Amino acid sequence: DKARRAQPITTHRYLNGEPALDLLYIDDFAEAAARTVKQKFTGTLNLGTGTVTSTRSIAELLKENLGSQSPVEQVQIDAYTACIAMDCRKAHSTLGWKPTVALQDGLRRIVTQST
Repeated sequence: DKARRAQPITTHRYLNGEPALDLLYIDDFAEAAARTVKQKFTGTLNLGTGTVTSTRSIAELLKENLGSQSPVEQVQIDAYTACIAMDCRKAHSTLGWKPTVALQDGLRRIVTQST
């Protein structure tokens, strides 16, 4: 929303660096869920891309997709943050599933659908 309105976007920087997220596009999640049900799998699976992307990078990608001139600012947080990439090897070997939508493509789809 801030990128659409050309307002400053605030991200954070922690003592151990920028927070980063393992973002999975909803269609990839839905496919994994469907395979889980179809194969009657019970147990625990990690679903993700295995790649983390900093919140600052995500803000920059959103700006790019929207053609926004919003500045991206960082606020220092005097604490530590976890940056965890999901290990989806079990989902791949058990369900034959792996994510297919790249972060940039997923963000582009979301931006396109919401305009």
